[in-house]
Amino acid sequence: MENEPNFENPMNENEKTDLERQYIIEQYKSNLFRKLETFGIRLDPDRKDQHLIVNPYVIDDLISFGEIEQGDTVLEIGGGPGNITEKLAKKAGHVYTLEIDKRFQPILESLKIENPNIEIIMGDFLNIAFPKFNKIVANPPFSILEPMIQRLAGERFEMASLILGENYYKRVIAKPGTDNFTKTSLFTQAFFTPGYLKNLDKEDFYPKSREHAVIMKLISSDKSANPLLQQISDAFSETAGKRVSFLVNNICSQYGTPKGKITEKNYEQIITPASLNISSSILSKRLQELSNKEISQLVERLLSIRNPKHNRR
Repeated sequence: MENEPNFENPMNENEKTDLERQYIIEQYKSNLFRKLETFGIRLDPDRKDQHLIVNPYVIDDLISFGEIEQGDTVLEIGGGPGNITEKLAKKAGHVYTLEIDKRFQPILESLKIENPNIEIIMGDFLNIAFPKFNKIVANPPFSILEPMIQRLAGERFEMASLILGENYYKRVIAKPGTDNFTKTSLFTQAFFTPGYLKNLDKEDFYPKSREHAVIMKLISSDKSANPLLQQISDAFSETAGKRVSFLVNNICSQYGTPKGKITEKNYEQIITPASLNISSSILSKRLQELSNKEISQLVERLLSIRNPKHNRR
């Protein structure tokens, strides 16, 4: 074809590599669109939440960062047209792919012919019963990220390699006391250790994503869990109707009282809501009424209990 690059021509090695990569990406994208057309699937470019990866190098990175091996059982959230699923099946011992859009089921079923280690689960990720797995690889809809993290908090697995919107990622890694720290930050950091892996371009997706994305990992283990953050997180999930003072008093009683008999020497070690400088306006609210800014301030002050030199200001 006239427009195809001739890779036999002498050229700078970096330039050659860039041209080769771009050609491979365009061919991959063309093949993906042809597959969708064959199965009668038409993507709506105006649909905000359905973004397929059209760069094969991104898929390779997503799987590579997940450290997938033959002994792994992988849960893929959002199988879509199977472009991640098929490559996962070559690496993992078993792949459970979850998909809610029934249009993609015939494509996923066709992959099982040469990949019997693929098992398809059709349904809503937020409501179905999970199979046993030890790793997660996913390019999930950005709209389910917060409930997805909350759902995964109750599961035991080793690692997740995920694609997230850049803004969401900033909230996930934000520190308590900063503007970006939200309830999402709390839920994530209570149970996982998040880590940045790679930036992605908007053009890596179709339809083109409206914000930049990143590949992020979540490490899940007893070592990565933070018991105090988990207690605060559980309070927001299970007792959201309780007043903040109820949570603060419980935590002060549990973490802020010296062991053994109270003496004149250790009396000053007693931690109270007042010594934590938590305002009465926050204490009087119900947990579910707190703004993200107030959540950030509250968590920062409660975590200071574990760092005695910052208990009082």
